Amino acid sequence: MHASSQPSSATVKESEQQWLWKQALSIDMEDIIYIHLHQRDDTSPSTLTLVNCDGVQCPPLQMSAEKTLPRLRKRTCAVGNGVMLDYVFRIVRIGGAEFSSDYARQEDRSPSPTSQR
Repeated sequence: MHASSQPSSATVKESEQQWLWKQALSIDMEDIIYIHLHQRDDTSPSTLTLVNCDGVQCPPLQMSAEKTLPRLRKRTCAVGNGVMLDYVFRIVRIGGAEFSSDYARQEDRSPSPTSQR
């Protein structure tokens, strides 16, 4: 018997649930620093790729075209048909020691709010 074979007593729903469970991912979101989103048009699937702090990309997640993810639109220009839209989002964590030290360093470099006359 093949490892992915189901016994004949398994119902369709049970086998579908087992198949879905095999597709589950375990990702430590604390390590993720970028999200790449690739969209083409409303009829094409979207692809979501997570990138960790070492620059390693997780396997891409392909979302169906049934409006799983909202379509993002550029503010400044119209996009023609068939043009791939790539978006990169940087994950910024609020709170924690890392955030506090980064914020303090930025505050030291920023100009003071008082104006000189």
